[in-house]
Amino acid sequence: MSAIDTKGPKSVKAQEELRLLNTYFSSGSAQDTSGWSLQDFYENVHVPPTDREVSTRIQSGAINCKLYPFQKRAVDWLLQREGVSFGEDALTPIQTPESTNAVIPASFRKIQDATGNTCYVSHTRGLCVTDFNSIWDSQRALRGGILAEEMGLGKTVELIALMCLHNRQSTSSPIFDAYSGTSVTPSEATLIITPNSILKQWKTEINTHAPHLKVLHYKGLPSESALKSNDAAASVENLLEYDVVLTTYSVLSREVHYANIVPNRNFRHPKKHEPRRSPLVLISWWRVCLDEAQMVESGVSQAATVARLIPRCNAWAVSGTPLRKDVRDLRGLLIFLRYEPYCSSKTLWGRVDKGDYFMETFLNVEIICFVDTLIFNSHI
Repeated sequence: MSAIDTKGPKSVKAQEELRLLNTYFSSGSAQDTSGWSLQDFYENVHVPPTDREVSTRIQSGAINCKLYPFQKRAVDWLLQREGVSFGEDALTPIQTPESTNAVIPASFRKIQDATGNTCYVSHTRGLCVTDFNSIWDSQRALRGGILAEEMGLGKTVELIALMCLHNRQSTSSPIFDAYSGTSVTPSEATLIITPNSILKQWKTEINTHAPHLKVLHYKGLPSESALKSNDAAASVENLLEYDVVLTTYSVLSREVHYANIVPNRNFRHPKKHEPRRSPLVLISWWRVCLDEAQMVESGVSQAATVARLIPRCNAWAVSGTPLRKDVRDLRGLLIFLRYEPYCSSKTLWGRVDKGDYFMETFLNVEIICFVDTLIFNSHI
């Protein structure tokens, strides 16, 4: 049980528990509260090594362009973040080395208690544990990450290559989405959410580099006054017919009132019409990509709220500028990615944001999830 208390009258008790934790298991790090600058962050993020070997199968015939070496390394990393890699014949699931206590998760360190037994302590999380089962389960659940290459290096082409290489095994049976607690329809499609200004560019790039992919521009649910014939274009059945569905942040903002489940209430008279739901939250997408993801950096906007609710197997936040003001900008991206426990606990994220805990995390190359989920290809 974490000593971190998010809210309520237990905050005094939580502070006492944290004091006890630091007394008996000292963090051993300097209490530097100066905070971290953007430059500090950029100097510590993950960059694929230039000598990293990638499979020749990365250059697929399904994409009509030749990938540069750094783009091949990026696509290889994208595939690994989705849990697959190229074997002798085809893509195969990656056998993760993480087993009980085999790999120490980020922010934890190995120590011994008073009786000499091995345990693991994280002052950032306020935890002392003897095994990592629950911790690894939350990290394994995240497939995807933050693609944050510098602008102009071809993030769009890399994602198109990913869409061509890694597809979902077709299934028609409804599946249960644990996040929303509802049954949703599985899709083999990738949903891309983008600003209005570059949606046309996405269509052009996909038609140029992967013309075999069927693309739909989803314009949102029609208004109540619109003709019923327009409902077909915004139906789940129609969206399932496409390989790529493009929509915009403004559409997500308009559909915030159709994203949540309507609670069951007993009325004197039955409803004449069932409440409408956005088809975006009724489909289990194979992949959801937020382009220019810094637009949801706060995590509380209407578009960010809907983006977080959309069922998905793989999630990608794509941005050339993931940080604009300070490290706090990252929390909105973690909320979209559903990266626990930092997305659900503002108090815990506040502790990470402080200089002393951030210093401990970065100096040990334990950048929370960033070592695994953030990629910067600044070297060509």
